[in-house]
Amino acid sequence: MIPEALSPLANHLWQSTLFAGVAGLLVLALRNNPARVRHAVWVAASLKFLIPFSLLIAIGGRIEWRTASASPAPLLSTALDQAAQPFAPAPETSFLTGLPPVPPASPLLPIVSVLWACGVLGIAGSWWIRRRTIAAALRAGSRVDLGLPIEALCSPAFIEPGVFGVFRPVLLLPEGIFRHLTQEQWKAVVAHELCHVRRRDNLVGLLQMLVETVFWFHPLTWWLGKRIFQERELACDEEVLSLGNPPRAYAQGILKICELYLESPLPCVAGVSGSNLRKRIEAILNGRIAKSLNAGKKGLLAAAGLFAVAAPVVIGLLHGVTLRAQTVPPALRFEVASVKPAVPTPGVRRPRTTGIPGPNNTDPGRFRAQEDLLNLILIAYEIPLYRLADPDGRFSPLMEIETKMPVDTTREQFNVMLQNLLADRLGLKVHWTTKDVEMYNLLVAKGGPKIKPAAPDSPQTGDDASQPANAVPPKIGADGFPIPPPGNRSWMGVAPGKMVIRGHNETLTEMARTIGPRTLDGPMMDATGLTGKYDYTISWSTTAQSAALRLGNPAADPDGPSAFEALEQQLGLKIEKRKGPVQMLVVDHIEKKPTEN
Repeated sequence: MIPEALSPLANHLWQSTLFAGVAGLLVLALRNNPARVRHAVWVAASLKFLIPFSLLIAIGGRIEWRTASASPAPLLSTALDQAAQPFAPAPETSFLTGLPPVPPASPLLPIVSVLWACGVLGIAGSWWIRRRTIAAALRAGSRVDLGLPIEALCSPAFIEPGVFGVFRPVLLLPEGIFRHLTQEQWKAVVAHELCHVRRRDNLVGLLQMLVETVFWFHPLTWWLGKRIFQERELACDEEVLSLGNPPRAYAQGILKICELYLESPLPCVAGVSGSNLRKRIEAILNGRIAKSLNAGKKGLLAAAGLFAVAAPVVIGLLHGVTLRAQTVPPALRFEVASVKPAVPTPGVRRPRTTGIPGPNNTDPGRFRAQEDLLNLILIAYEIPLYRLADPDGRFSPLMEIETKMPVDTTREQFNVMLQNLLADRLGLKVHWTTKDVEMYNLLVAKGGPKIKPAAPDSPQTGDDASQPANAVPPKIGADGFPIPPPGNRSWMGVAPGKMVIRGHNETLTEMARTIGPRTLDGPMMDATGLTGKYDYTISWSTTAQSAALRLGNPAADPDGPSAFEALEQQLGLKIEKRKGPVQMLVVDHIEKKPTEN
């Protein structure tokens, strides 16, 4: 199983390997055609390692080409997505928190990162040492006027003639080369080097060095480098012969240089030797003329290039349409609904909200609320306050709502019904955006976790979740707070200056969602890596916690620990602050007075 943090890399390597395989099939079909065409195909396969398909998929996902309700092929979208990204897809964003789940820490990730960095430094160091050899030869060289379009230097170094530099190339020649080559041989060798300049082979070599450095662990990158180097030399050979240079003189010049001088140490310094020398000499002497591309093969190359770009865009397009189709709510409405302004009576506590679907709903089928607009929006979208962008005075009016709905309405259906009611009667218009906010990670403390697995015979893990919470007289715990009846997963109690939360049969993710909103000024995500379900009880001083949030690290409070301290002392957990993106709800418009019922 690949760790989630490495899954994007695994997907990218899979896509690049598949791309190179297709490139190999194309090269096989083009084996009798010009080497420059095969060279271009191999270069494209290598550069694919630097261009993740995820960028094109993301672009496709932003294109809206038809309404989401008309999504044509969710199964096709899923199949293509799985084929392109088979390794552990990224986790979906939690609707409740607006955050992706924090993956558990894996010891493999830092080990892999260190090994990769060591490899990069080693390869880059090797390139740097070889470059210094060329640089020293350049410094020792003297300018010579050969009437060429690029500058030429003669150096005492025993390195074959080669072109150094990408944007301002220099022809580096070994001293005495003019004594060893005839005029015809010299002319052919120079034509070969100028061919490298026109083709920008040094730039391609530099990019290939980058690919091999970053992806040094993938043997395919080194194999592609050899194919690129081989085809570039064959391409220059073909061009030299096409310019009218005698094949025998050209072949003799190459052999003489290979006999007298060392091969260029860098792929980005294009020389004249290298590749499969015997194969090159045979091809030069035989004077084999490569077949030009016919219409069919041109169409094949064009189709392959178009498919390479269009396929990931189409995957993103279909995936985006599917997601939009899944997020368009159905036109659900309450059977009966009444919305009117509420006038609070001084000294009289307003009635609590009832009827929200859930395990402890005591009034199924009837939703009643006397809430301000702020709380109604939070209820309708089932989000905490920190996910509402810029709450202001628009949300202060108090509303009284009474509705009827089927008794088997789910919370998701209820949310849509309430959203539609607020839109119909109060003109609510919203949109989602992403914003960086302060958030917290729940981690295991230094001493290890102190929470206990949920006991099988614990009354808190009973299945009688349909029984109303107030139907059983609560038992009182040693701390003076009630123990919740069967079916309750968590319970919280508040006393002057004190907060107690009991969790029963809860995962650490559920614990973070329970404790976070009552203790922190931002979302808390489970990053412990612990699985299973647990029973726990935690209590803290609300004054100490307020001081901890305000001051950062306050002195000990006589009334008890802060939530930060309580988590570590009582549960063996800790909280770390960080910053990250959260989906925020932005209210574009809302009326303070409802329309007539």
